[in-house]
Amino acid sequence: MAAMDTFHSFLDSLTPRERELLQDLVRNQESDLLASRSEDARVRLVNEFIRQVHESLPPHKKHA
Repeated sequence: MAAMDTFHSFLDSLTPRERELLQDLVRNQESDLLASRSEDARVRLVNEFIRQVHESLPPHKKHA
């Protein structure tokens, strides 16, 4: 279940506020992952999820 590990690791890298904003998407994605029949399908779903999150969240501001 490496895809699930990647999914949860990515979620752990998000801030609490980001997780709150994405909770519906996360819930739906997790359901889709559990319903997937193969690890390859789960990997594709996780990669797509990560791409969606990066596109939907504002970039982090870096402090000097």
